[in-house]
Amino acid sequence: MSDAHSAVLPPRSRTALAGCTIVVTRPAATARMLLRRVRARGADALALPGLSLRAPRDTAQVRAALIAAGAAGVWIFTSPSAVHFAFQALPRLPIAQPARVCAVGAGTQRALLRHGVRAFAPRGRQDSERLLGLPELADVRGQRIALIGASGGRDLIASTLRGRGAGIEPV
Repeated sequence: MSDAHSAVLPPRSRTALAGCTIVVTRPAATARMLLRRVRARGADALALPGLSLRAPRDTAQVRAALIAAGAAGVWIFTSPSAVHFAFQALPRLPIAQPARVCAVGAGTQRALLRHGVRAFAPRGRQDSERLLGLPELADVRGQRIALIGASGGRDLIASTLRGRGAGIEPV
């Protein structure tokens, strides 16, 4: 939310959090918008990143994994950072048409669009559970799915889709 946009908030919205201090623990690169929104509603916002996102050390391995995933019928990106690091490793991702591209949320969807990739994402709640509830991922038996995300995250997407009969290519 830009400062200009915050000026059009209804009066109550501009002070809804007045007197509060909100601690934002998102990684620094992804916290900016949330910090602006919190401040636009009158709160003091304190950025205290709970983790730091970095490019993988072995970009050759990431590049190879992205190329190997080229024939996947479905590509799932778990975060704007996953999009950033994937395109940093391989600027021309081999997403074969008519592959479906999925984003866990609207921020990831926007990050993909900045690279010319159209993706669908859940509306409303934006998380792994909501993504897995989409009709597009209901019947994936026998499909190859490229899962682009950070190591160490929850395994919910991969394990659920494997349970539905998909082959997962983690990147």
